[in-house]
Amino acid sequence: MDIAELIHTTETVSIRNPKRHQCAWPGCGKFFSRPSDTARHYRIHTNDRPFICDVPYCGKRFIQRSALTVHLRTHSGERPHSCEFDGCGKSFSDSSSLARHRRIHTGNRPYRCQAPDCSKSYTKKMFLIRHEQKCHARPQPRVDSPSSFSILSSSSSISSASSPSPPALSPLTPTSNPVTLLPPPFCHSSPPLTKTLSSIFNESSASLFATM
Repeated sequence: MDIAELIHTTETVSIRNPKRHQCAWPGCGKFFSRPSDTARHYRIHTNDRPFICDVPYCGKRFIQRSALTVHLRTHSGERPHSCEFDGCGKSFSDSSSLARHRRIHTGNRPYRCQAPDCSKSYTKKMFLIRHEQKCHARPQPRVDSPSSFSILSSSSSISSASSPSPPALSPLTPTSNPVTLLPPPFCHSSPPLTKTLSSIFNESSASLFATM
């Protein structure tokens, strides 16, 4: 079955089975064709992941069994979906990756930029998001900040208003026990300096008169 037949079959199924089952999660409101699809979608809101990978030291969990099947191929290396274009030969673990790869050969670029006067289109949605962020990102509004002088003035006024003034110094009062001043230390073993000089002078004079 080629892509055209697959699209036609999908459209026929959608017409026969209209989406009558709505998600009851607040703020969602999506519709699905079968109750099983609604129940599977409901796990996105509840974060219920009942399908667990049993490979040792992995333990990843998934919402649906098909996602677990694709994940197990990352451990086994199985790539059952091969590109049918001549000279390519690439293979993939899931059909979605193969469908994205086919756009390289067909030139189909379904993700188009919606910005005015821009005709860019891309094969992957992530490429479109990257383009919009790089080329059409809206500048952030500029917030005018006050000058440094006003900041310093406001901070100084705040600090002066919030910090208490130092207490006034009280005059010193005399204590009940006055301090007794001691005399300087005096060495009793040696005579005073004046007495020693006078004795030396008298001895020198006596010896001088004796020689005359």
